[in-house]
Amino acid sequence: MPLTAADSPDDRRATRARWARRLVWALALGLALAVLSWYRSPSFMLHLADRLWSCW
Repeated sequence: MPLTAADSPDDRRATRARWARRLVWALALGLALAVLSWYRSPSFMLHLADRLWSCW
């Protein structure tokens, strides 16, 4: 089976880079949503602040 332009190493590398970029954006969005959900829970934020200040 002959190689086509879609099978070139450069195209595969570009596709992999595109998927990696999408994965990074999805992880960043997930992290942002997690942080926002934590801010909706005042008791969690108070607990986190207490743990942070107990270090000093």
